[in-house]
Amino acid sequence: MPVPLLLTFLMLLTLCAGASAALDVPLTLREPIGVPRREEPITCGVPLPKGVCKDPSALRLFDARGGEVPASFAAANRWWEDGSVKWAHISLQRSLPAYSEETLHLRIAEPRKAAASELQVQESPSEITVTTGPMRVRVRKQHFDLLDQVWLDGSGAQQFDDAHVMLADRPRGARVSEGSRTAWASADADCAVTVEEANPFRVVIRAEGRHRLAHGAPLTDFITRIMAYRGKSYVTVSHAFLVRQGESMSDYLSLHDISLVLALNLKPDAEGLRYRFGGSETIHEGRVARREVASLYQHGPDDYGVFFASNEPWTGWRMGAKAQGKGHTWRTGWVDLSDGRRGMTAGVRDF
Repeated sequence: MPVPLLLTFLMLLTLCAGASAALDVPLTLREPIGVPRREEPITCGVPLPKGVCKDPSALRLFDARGGEVPASFAAANRWWEDGSVKWAHISLQRSLPAYSEETLHLRIAEPRKAAASELQVQESPSEITVTTGPMRVRVRKQHFDLLDQVWLDGSGAQQFDDAHVMLADRPRGARVSEGSRTAWASADADCAVTVEEANPFRVVIRAEGRHRLAHGAPLTDFITRIMAYRGKSYVTVSHAFLVRQGESMSDYLSLHDISLVLALNLKPDAEGLRYRFGGSETIHEGRVARREVASLYQHGPDDYGVFFASNEPWTGWRMGAKAQGKGHTWRTGWVDLSDGRRGMTAGVRDF
């Protein structure tokens, strides 16, 4: 089975009632799609009345039986009149059966010992390294290439050596293209990469810079966040690109490609690598050999096609259709590529 490196999911966390002066805010967790959750990462924001909470470290989360639920709390912003917490961010991990729900309670209580975590962050002048337990991720501070390297070891021994390297030494990262012009985030030597958030449950790395062409001129800007979670073998990525170039409305870009590129360290057998695309009702799969391309193309809100090409560079309209499908776009946004030993699964939300 392939080892997932990226997995996206939907876990609804709903504010069910207003807070009183004593602060007892019920929060309902619902599992909506029929997938049992095991220590699933959850992050949410909760608004608080003015003057109720001065210090987010006093916040606590409890289950229906009154047992404390390990969680991390931070002040997202504060009331300007008295400096009390206006929005609190909560990070935790929780297990939940399929199609079930659970109500937790946000309260103020006595401080307790911080939750233990195997999540580790190491930072140097040139890179940031995050170890989640089964996975280690390295991110460059200069020439940001998304994930500079990933090691994966599901044995629990944390053997992060060359035998567990997931990415090949080829160009990677965020790119945009306008016609024949392609700009990479990794071409920007002046990007800013920082640890934006770190708690026992998750680490957020923020990168901001420009997609630059080969001669250095910027095409678009970007803000990228990489989120790693305690005990998990995947990350989530939020990637925004911004068009700030030009002085008038007539200065526009007609982008042909917006990509996050990862070059995998996989070893194809005689038939190549195995690919799978998720559809609304059908999983489309096949084999792709060297210099061949498989692609899922979204035609409209509720139909798509799986295409195949044997020449690079390729364009979608030259590719022969392998399969057609119907379904809402959010159900068709995942792909898996593996060599029989390991691989990567990527999911795109709101595809």
